[in-house]
Amino acid sequence: MVCKASLWLCACCLCGASAFTCYPEYQFSWCDNSTEASCIHDYAFSVGHFQRKLDDYYNRNRRPPLAEAFFLTKLPRPYQEQFMESGCAAPLIMAYLLVAEAKLPTDDDAEKYASIAAGLVDSLSEQTQEILHTATWPFREAVARFDQTVQDIQEAQRSFPSLLGGTEGVSVEFVVVRCREPMDWLERELLPMAPAHSALRIYEKCGENTDITDALRSRFSVAE
Repeated sequence: MVCKASLWLCACCLCGASAFTCYPEYQFSWCDNSTEASCIHDYAFSVGHFQRKLDDYYNRNRRPPLAEAFFLTKLPRPYQEQFMESGCAAPLIMAYLLVAEAKLPTDDDAEKYASIAAGLVDSLSEQTQEILHTATWPFREAVARFDQTVQDIQEAQRSFPSLLGGTEGVSVEFVVVRCREPMDWLERELLPMAPAHSALRIYEKCGENTDITDALRSRFSVAE
């Protein structure tokens, strides 16, 4: 990836980004390779709009600005470094926190985004870190929302099987179609979440015999 132009900054400061030297708008452009034809990336990003949308999400329970957050986390590294070096770390930190929260319920890399956000905070001076906690960016709210989401997911994972099983049981059938693929994921991923009395049906497309472990047989009624 080749950076086509240096970061362009508007001339006037953004009042809402007090304590961080952010500009109201940033222009980004880059190329995928060294050819002129690949220079198709040319974007404008409003820091002020992103900040207001974050405030609406964390304090008024409105739609999260995920498109803007993903955009910042996917920027080429030189542009991300310029955010930090120019004193405008807050939007980048907030973007990584929001993406981490959004990924928690479904993606294994949520912790990676949270760790990047924490690393960016740690790279700030102590004075700037204190400002981050008290400035107009909803950083404290973002951290609290992330921590609460982690707790909610852990509670759901703990209670989900027993809630489904209950006293009367729930009829659930899992169907797996395979052809020589490994089956170890069944015990590792399906077994912990499957409710009691579930059925497991395995279709062998390639005529092989399925090796069902004792752990699976103890939880499922198995049809091969």
